[in-house]
Parts: sequence; structure tokens; C-alpha cells
Amino acid sequence: GVRASVRPPGDLFSSAERISRAGQEADFGELGISADARAVATWNVFRGGRARSVHAAIKETGDPQFGRPEKLSRRRAGGGHLAVGRCGHALAVWQSLRSFRLEGAYLRREGAFRFDGAVSPRLSRRAAGSPVAAVGPTGRALVAWTRPHPRTAAGRGVFIAKRRGTTRCP
Repeated sequence: GVRASVRPPGDLFSSAERISRAGQEADFGELGISADARAVATWNVFRGGRARSVHAAIKETGDPQFGRPEKLSRRRAGGGHLAVGRCGHALAVWQSLRSFRLEGAYLRREGAFRFDGAVSPRLSRRAAGSPVAAVGPTGRALVAWTRPHPRTAAGRGVFIAKRRGTTRCP
């Protein structure tokens, strides 16, 4: 499972807490933290060694532990990237293993993750890979990914999708 330790400024790391559900085969975690110490973690859940879904948990500013984990992806999914902006906005992106598109979920500064749906168009069986995301101070998000050449494993191009920001940092 996925575990996390918290280290307040000037203090020691806490003992590790499990943030994925007990008994889940989970791995490939990513973690991001905002300027006000809101932390977000994402990870892949597997069944029988195969990627099944993407999950997340949030540790709100001042809370001693992460909150309850939630499933972000709606269908079979794996891989992915997490970006957390300095004001607490976050974007998780992953590859749908059904449609081979990149999908995402967006987290506003106040609130829970909301499934955003497809980030990339469906172009081919291996249409979108190696996603990288970034979130700015207003919540504006960018996602970049590569699309492999149909007959080779070499990259054919880099593509970018944008999401408008909604709020300003306090």
C-alpha cells in the first residue's frame, strides 16, 4: 500500500500512515504540496498485477493526517502525473486503458477532486503517453504529452492542453 509521513517545519517526521485502503495493491505514488501546506497524493491501484484505477487523498492545511482516499478514474486507468499549485489547486492526469486518451481530475483550492474527463483526443491505440502537468497560482493548468509514431516507439510530437484558472491566491 501507499504510506506517507509528515514533517512539520523544525520537527521530525511522523510515523508512516497508510493512505491507500488496507489490502489494496497500490504503487507509483506521487505527492505535491502547496505553499500553505495542503498536501495531495495520487497512486495507481492494481489487481492481479495490472493497473486498474487512479486514487487520491488530501491532507488539508493543519490536519494531522490525510483524508479518506477517493477513486479519481472512472474506467481502467494507469500511469499519470500530479501537479499541485502554490495555492492548493491540483490536477491529476492519467491514461485511460480503454480509450487510450489522457483523462484528468481537477481539485480547486477549496473542495474535492472533480473528474474533468478527456484531456487529449483519441488518436490511436497508443495516443497519449508520458503526461506532465503544471498548475499556476490562479489555478490555470497545462498538460503536455507525447504521441508515439504509429510504426515505431519513437515520439512523434508533443501536445499541450490548457485549463483556465478560476480563482486567485489569497
